[in-house]
Amino acid sequence: MTAGSRGVVILLLLGMFAMPSGVSAHDDPILTVRVLCSGLTDGQVDTAMGEIDDNATVLVDRPLVGRQQIQAWMVEQLAENLRIEVVDVQPTPVADGYAVTWTTRMFREDWRKAGVAMRETTEQATIHNGKITRWTSSLATSLAPGVVLPAVNEPAPQPDAGGPQVGGVPLSDIPVSLLAVAALLVLLGGGLVFQLVARARHKVGATKPAIGDHRRR
Repeated sequence: MTAGSRGVVILLLLGMFAMPSGVSAHDDPILTVRVLCSGLTDGQVDTAMGEIDDNATVLVDRPLVGRQQIQAWMVEQLAENLRIEVVDVQPTPVADGYAVTWTTRMFREDWRKAGVAMRETTEQATIHNGKITRWTSSLATSLAPGVVLPAVNEPAPQPDAGGPQVGGVPLSDIPVSLLAVAALLVLLGGGLVFQLVARARHKVGATKPAIGDHRRR
């Protein structure tokens, strides 16, 4: 492998590291809300669930805890042809993310049949690392009176892991594939440096006889 091709391989591998872990990952609370609501309106459950934390709690018409319950609830909303028009979104930065309040107009088939064409709502959510961890709706006042979500549990502190660490992460927690790619980068980089040094020495060696011949003349 030539020095040029080695350089290309190294750049490609570095590009892999530079790419975000998830294309849809973002830290825009307004975008989070709009993607959630448009996903529900358009029948794209996977898109809507992409904005929800795996351990989130939701209270719209009944309390929901965890990904499985929330996804099942979303499927039910699609069966009732839920449509959400976002009117306004107001995010507020907090210590570990955002607190977001947004207003909507919601439409649902069972409401229409009951003579309620539309409901105006106020939604509130907590967003951490780009995901909604807690979502409550003003609809709960009429659809689930007296029901409250369970208290937010703080994650238990993780014990200090023994053994070598890389950037504060235990070596045992780093995927083997990532370590293999890192090792490959080191080998390719070392090979490229060795080849450049060898070429430089060769040029120096070729120059010395020419200088000696010139002096003898």
